[in-house]
Amino acid sequence: MLFSFLIQLGFLSGQAIIKNSDNEQLTSIEILKSNGSKVTLNKDKIKIFDFSPNDKVQFKNRAYDFSVYNDTLIFFDKTKEIEEVAISNIHSDHGRKTFKSSKKKASAEIFSNGYTATCVRINTNKNTYVKSIIIFPQQSFNFNGRFEGNLYIKIVKNLNGLPDDQSELVSFKKNLSEIKVDKYGNVKNWEIQLPKIIKYPPEGFFIIFNLEPINNTNLALILNDDSQMFMYYPQTKEWKEMNYNGYRYKLKILQSF
Repeated sequence: MLFSFLIQLGFLSGQAIIKNSDNEQLTSIEILKSNGSKVTLNKDKIKIFDFSPNDKVQFKNRAYDFSVYNDTLIFFDKTKEIEEVAISNIHSDHGRKTFKSSKKKASAEIFSNGYTATCVRINTNKNTYVKSIIIFPQQSFNFNGRFEGNLYIKIVKNLNGLPDDQSELVSFKKNLSEIKVDKYGNVKNWEIQLPKIIKYPPEGFFIIFNLEPINNTNLALILNDDSQMFMYYPQTKEWKEMNYNGYRYKLKILQSF
C-alpha cells in the first residue's frame, strides 16, 4: 500500500513549514503530541523541537503525517492511495529489472545476536518518503503460539551495493509480541511503523535485523524472489552476500508524482 503527494521543494533557505498540496509555506503549525497535548511550533524552532514518533500536524482540525528533513517540516494534507509498488533488483545479471514483492516462497530465521540485511530499492525517480515497512513472519518449528523477545531494526544507506553503517537513517526496536496470530493460528503480516518518516535515498537503503529472543523463540520471515541477503561478519568487520534471498517486504510511502 502506497501514498502519493505532490511537492516541489525548490531552493529553500532556512527552516520552513510546507503544506504539500500547494507548497504553501507557513510560519507556524500546531503539533498534536502523542500524549494528546497540542503545541504551537514556529518555523524557526524546527531544529530544537522535541518530536515524538506518533506526533501529527493538526491543520484545520485534521491530523496529518509529516516529515522533517533538512530543517524543513513537510505535512501531507493531500494523499492518494496506490495498491502496489515495483521493487528494483540491484543484483540482476541482465541489468535493471523490476518485480512485485507478492510471491510467497521460502522463509529464513533471523539470527539471534547476529546481523542480517536486505536491500530495499523501489523503482522510482520521484521524491519519496517511507512511513512503514511490512514484513511477513512465518511460524518456526518450535512456535508455541506467541512470539517473545525484541527485534532490533536499523536502516542505513546503500553504498555500492552494501550496507553503509556510517549513514544510519533510523534505528529502533520492536517487541515480537506485536506480531498477531489469527484464530486459525496463521501469523499475520507485520507492519512496522518507523519512529519517524524518512526520506528515501535515490540509491535505496538496507534494513538490518538483529534478534534478541526470549525462551528460545525464533522468528522466520518469508523471502523475496530476486534480491540477496547479507550478513555481517564481526571478525573481518564486513558485510558479505549469503547464498539465499533477502526478506520479502512491502512499503507504505509518501511519494511525489
